[in-house]
Amino acid sequence: MARAYELKEALRAVFAGDLDEDEVFTMLGRWCSWAQRCRIPQFVKVGKTIRKHQGGILAAITRKLANGRHEGLNAKVRLIIRRGLRVPLRRERPRTDFARLRTGHPDPPVPHPL
Repeated sequence: MARAYELKEALRAVFAGDLDEDEVFTMLGRWCSWAQRCRIPQFVKVGKTIRKHQGGILAAITRKLANGRHEGLNAKVRLIIRRGLRVPLRRERPRTDFARLRTGHPDPPVPHPL
């Protein structure tokens, strides 16, 4: 249990944002080695996954990219669609149009009269 906590905190320190690119690169490599040697199956899997996607992870850290805005927008759309499921609609198109309108899309399509 203590080893898992130490691994988690070490990974958190890598992504804290207060390190330069070279330190992040070396610490992430060390963390992956440590995780793969720890014999906790979940951390071994995370270590392999991070090694597999290390280039993209380092590019995201270098360019300071985050997906928080996209996750927030996805949560809004899911909520709108879930609320819209109470109203029976024949097609999926009206739900997506309504979601685009509610999330601030500048030009939602106008439905055709029936």
